[in-house]
Amino acid sequence: ILEASIATLESKLSTAKYADATVVSAVTGKLAAAKATLAKADAGQADLDAQAETVSALSTVVTESNTAGFDKKQATEKEAAKEQKKSANKVGMWATIKLLLRHKDLRWLVLCANLYMFSTMAMTGYYESIMTTNGMATEEVTKALFAFPFMFAALLLLCGFMGDSLGRKKTAVIMGSTSIIAFMLFALGCKNGWGAIPVGLLYGLYLGSYYQVGDYMWIMAAEKAPTENRASSTAAITLLSYVGLFTGLILLTVMLAGGTAITTAC
Repeated sequence: ILEASIATLESKLSTAKYADATVVSAVTGKLAAAKATLAKADAGQADLDAQAETVSALSTVVTESNTAGFDKKQATEKEAAKEQKKSANKVGMWATIKLLLRHKDLRWLVLCANLYMFSTMAMTGYYESIMTTNGMATEEVTKALFAFPFMFAALLLLCGFMGDSLGRKKTAVIMGSTSIIAFMLFALGCKNGWGAIPVGLLYGLYLGSYYQVGDYMWIMAAEKAPTENRASSTAAITLLSYVGLFTGLILLTVMLAGGTAITTAC
């Protein structure tokens, strides 16, 4: 009887993939003791019967532990699948847009991105015409444009330190304010003939600062967005910001057309 019980227990242990490791370790130790009893030539029948009963009970313990482990594994996999499905429902452009509208910080970033894109054409498309219409010669304009990459490189280095020490938001605010002030000084310098180099440096300062605002806004958007749809969030903010871009373009076109019409009429 003991020999058959030991064979049954060994068979169950070999197939108990999901049984608790502590249970398997304890049962293996007791199984070794049962085998030692069976191997004794002078073992009494009472000892053999007691070991057979113990081994039979251990078989039941292994079966129950294996069943509990399997049930736990299935429950874990089911929960993981549910979480994965929930995460999948949060991904996608429409779901991300709804997230942007609910999330306070991301909602403000959408607004700021629209204001940024609203001014893009005015800030980036007319710097050369501003110089030429105020009497700067082609050679002076070329010199002024030559100063831009040097100023922009300096701003990149400066903003890197500012972003780490002051934070992204403060850096964006400072660069936005700098861009507005430098743009006004740039226009004033063109009008009053300050020279190619000062005008070029101001041009590089206002445009470089403007670009830095955009860079830091999209960095903040990536940092604020949930991990599972970070790429979708930045893409959705970019998509929504085109509302501001097209609005600014239409308004600028109307203003230029109106100015031309007024000039012609006069």
